[in-house]
Amino acid sequence: MSAVRRLTAFLYRETRSEPFEDQNLPKCASEKDLNTNQPLALVSASFRVGSNISDASMIELGTTSGTSFTVSGFDFSVKKGEVLAVCGPVGSGKTCLINGVIDEIPSASQETEVVTSGSVAYVSQTPFILNTTLRENILFGRPFRQDVYDRVLDACCLNPDLDQLGGARDLTEIGERGVTLSGGT
Repeated sequence: MSAVRRLTAFLYRETRSEPFEDQNLPKCASEKDLNTNQPLALVSASFRVGSNISDASMIELGTTSGTSFTVSGFDFSVKKGEVLAVCGPVGSGKTCLINGVIDEIPSASQETEVVTSGSVAYVSQTPFILNTTLRENILFGRPFRQDVYDRVLDACCLNPDLDQLGGARDLTEIGERGVTLSGGT
């Protein structure tokens, strides 16, 4: 259903008739410093998830707009040559922020300004999840050794995520028929 919603939203998007870099970009407080050395700036940015398609389309797809939420308070710029990594706990809005920057979801307020100059690249994560337990997805066929396994969980900062899965922790089945993990909006 998530894929259907994204495809529907994409197909209903307004078509741009001219190249993105030739458009009149919005003015913002930081734009005086924005040039080819600072290709991305967000000012008072907030983005809404779950409302990127019209209410009629949501009803048609059997969903409601009551599933929307907003992430806000983004004020930053990225200079040429810098890499932006978005980190945070599960469900904190990382995917929402990135989708807002690349114009995949709408802004939640008229004060939101995303200003670009030149090219901005986005490298997405492509998860590969087996339809089995989280532990088996981590081991990927290797033998279970508690000491090595615990070091992997620590190195990947997965313990807070395991706490959110409840009593079964890493024995929770994930994948197609299991629980949805981060980024599965």
